[in-house]
Amino acid sequence: ASPHNPAAEGLRQRTAAALGRKGVLALKKSRLDEAEDDFKSLVVLKPDDDWSKQRLARTLQLRAERAFERKRYNAALADANAALELQPEDAPARLVLADTYLALGKREVAGEEYQRVLDVRPADKHARRGLKEATEVKVATKGKKKKR
Repeated sequence: ASPHNPAAEGLRQRTAAALGRKGVLALKKSRLDEAEDDFKSLVVLKPDDDWSKQRLARTLQLRAERAFERKRYNAALADANAALELQPEDAPARLVLADTYLALGKREVAGEEYQRVLDVRPADKHARRGLKEATEVKVATKGKKKKR
């Protein structure tokens, strides 16, 4: 919209407000794909708006948690990383990322991510437990293999 066209600017503002309300409602109802679409559109309309980026990052972080719980690790990694691109200091998104790396057996990378959370939130119990699990040496048990 041209800054010299007040009608176009008014429409842009009303559209942005509607997208924000719609996205918040979708987020409250856990319709994360819909919320992501709304907040992405809002970020396109208002690229310098921190509120929009925070809501989009939160949506992606929640979707990453959901994917992790469903053992869809690639989706969890993608959403957690996308959330962190928007909000690099987002501890909940970084925890999902670390948990996913740990579940994939990438213990060293998981440990680094847990440590990054602890650097910002030293008392975070989730990160402390994860770091301990990521750095402890696993001892192979002889003769006891899991059947798959």
